[in-house]
Amino acid sequence: MTVTLPKHIELGKKKIVSLTNLVASFLIKELDNGSIYKMLPDEVSFKDKNGIWMTRRQFLLSLGYAITVHRSQCMTYDKLVVDLTGINWKPDKAESKRKPEDLIIHEKQEQLFCGRHVLRALSLTLDLFDDDYLIEVAQNIAATEQINRHGGAIQLTKYYYENTGEYDIQVLKAALMNIFNIDLIQIGTLQPNSLILSHIQQVQAFLIQQNYHYYCLRRFRLTEDYFFKIDYKNPTYHVRIHRDNILNFLKTLLEHGSNIYVTVQYISDAIEDEITTDNIKTRLWALPDAPADREALVNI
Repeated sequence: MTVTLPKHIELGKKKIVSLTNLVASFLIKELDNGSIYKMLPDEVSFKDKNGIWMTRRQFLLSLGYAITVHRSQCMTYDKLVVDLTGINWKPDKAESKRKPEDLIIHEKQEQLFCGRHVLRALSLTLDLFDDDYLIEVAQNIAATEQINRHGGAIQLTKYYYENTGEYDIQVLKAALMNIFNIDLIQIGTLQPNSLILSHIQQVQAFLIQQNYHYYCLRRFRLTEDYFFKIDYKNPTYHVRIHRDNILNFLKTLLEHGSNIYVTVQYISDAIEDEITTDNIKTRLWALPDAPADREALVNI
């Protein structure tokens, strides 16, 4: 369920309000001296009208001339700020009826337009990365290379074949960088001392180039133990790969000549913005959340 809520509600003294079952990710009271009081929510489970179990986070508040926060040893405050950011409604995992194929966007493979398909599979949106945009990206790359070669002729077919819809990996990299500020880092060997490979279970997505075909392996926030193979040659079923087995899967791909790329948040080329053990978890989870990230996927 998606609920659009304001960022916060401020309740001042002299305003008599009765609030029950208030949904909030956390509750903060700012005192006059700048200190902070935090109260954690209770969770209550219930069935919605469709018979699906849901979990609601709630606070029980009683407000009057001054505000009394229950379980706070009768402390009273002049002002209460309720933060409504975050995910506060969620289906209970055990009772969810939704299968991965219900939430993972897919479309049927069209000729060899797998470059377009794989970008939509990574972002899980169909309104980005159309062919007009990708052709424009290819043309810009070719024009830039021609300038760098001081006018030497560059064939557009180096990056794109109009009749078949094949795109060079440089086009896909540039498109991801332009839209999401995401880079693709190639993994050529499974070196045990690689920073990324030593944090393989933190990777959100891989882009795979197998011969002339692209597809992706994608994890989702509430089903983080599994990678889902999203391949529009077979759009009605997504192979599940447990993250404990992902290295063996990648090893097999490399042995058969595939190219493997990891999606990584790009900041800059400066030394201080390099990937480190302190920031790698955030940098490896670079794609924005999709509906499949907000619901635990079943039947896996």
